[in-house]
Amino acid sequence: DWNLSANYGVEGRSRKQRIVRIRERQMCNAVAVLFLAQGVPLLYEGDETGDSQNGNNNVYCQDNPTGWVNWKKDEHYAWFREFVARMAAFRREHPVLAADMPKQLSDAKGTGYPDLSYHGENAWISDLSGERQSLGMLYCGKEDGDGTEGEEFLYVGCNFHMGPTRLALPKLPGKKKWYLLMDTARERAPFLKEEERVDAPRIELCGQSVVILTGK
Repeated sequence: DWNLSANYGVEGRSRKQRIVRIRERQMCNAVAVLFLAQGVPLLYEGDETGDSQNGNNNVYCQDNPTGWVNWKKDEHYAWFREFVARMAAFRREHPVLAADMPKQLSDAKGTGYPDLSYHGENAWISDLSGERQSLGMLYCGKEDGDGTEGEEFLYVGCNFHMGPTRLALPKLPGKKKWYLLMDTARERAPFLKEEERVDAPRIELCGQSVVILTGK
């Protein structure tokens, strides 16, 4: 009975831009969290085209338009297909997101940082209770996806409060700095054309958003 859904005040389709935008952002959030997690990402066919099945999550036995995927429909969600493709490519480019072994939450590879650590309003400290709605995750490991080795730092910030929140950015070694690469709060263009340097010790996330930063 608890399917973790939300209609944001309107059941079914809506012409209200506020409703449309938050739904589109949540689509991006779902895909971002999926591709930034360990394990094999799995999508239903049609997810990349915004196929919602009109909210019906149980159409396996229906041979009708509710469960069909119309691959020839208009280009309304072309931007979303591009985002899904970018997330898939980003995962391939950063092997720290898909390690062969589970994360140890310790400095297993001798980088000076845990392979995975959690952060809240303060670095290295986070409330992991079930009521927590915002979280920063730092992935650290040896980068070897292109045949070279070096420390790789990826920070994923998730805020599922309706309002903004701040998450601490852990200090990086040497002269490395944090750079913002992706922010789902940027309508229909989450990946930045040019990365933005973040000098502050904390980053502010809009409500219902996910961000990716790289340390270099």
